[in-house]
Amino acid sequence: MKEYTLSDGTLVMIKTYEEWMQDRMHMTEEEFRAELDRTACYRPEGTDDVINLYRNKYREYVDRIHLDHISLTVLEYLKAYEGHTPATFHEMCVATGLSRTDETAWLESIRQAWEQHEDNIIPF
Repeated sequence: MKEYTLSDGTLVMIKTYEEWMQDRMHMTEEEFRAELDRTACYRPEGTDDVINLYRNKYREYVDRIHLDHISLTVLEYLKAYEGHTPATFHEMCVATGLSRTDETAWLESIRQAWEQHEDNIIPF
């Protein structure tokens, strides 16, 4: 783990990429790469594409640590934590056959998560 000081002065511990991979995949990137190369015939993506996907997921992990300490609007929260704008969220719901009632309920749960996020920010 490495220490990182956020812009508000808060000191946080962030897992290194290798620690994160070990926790998530129970192997190092090198071991995971070897496993991907061994099973290459079972997937269309190349090994480097899969590794890049996990590197992006690690960056999201680090970004979320930073976001946990920043006040966000509900729209910023939707984009940062769900990866959607209201329009893309609705498109995803339509594409998956979700009813309008279920979509509204899901958005409400996201709004509640945003409220918890905002309630947990320590003002300075």
